[in-house]
Amino acid sequence: MLEDLATNLSTTLAVASMLFFVAVYIVVTVGVFRTDAHELDARALIPLDPDPSPLGRAGDAVTPQVR
Repeated sequence: MLEDLATNLSTTLAVASMLFFVAVYIVVTVGVFRTDAHELDARALIPLDPDPSPLGRAGDAVTPQVR
């Protein structure tokens, strides 16, 4: 009896997990295809490094060194 319950529960959880990830994949895919190409290009050009400011500076580790 306990083995049947564990088997049914694990099957249910596996199917639920698969459906959840398929739903997330569909939502992300639809969001990407509905987003304007110009907006995606603008996001791609956003710099990864933050603008160094005097308050957030941690010494020479943040400041670029020119050789």
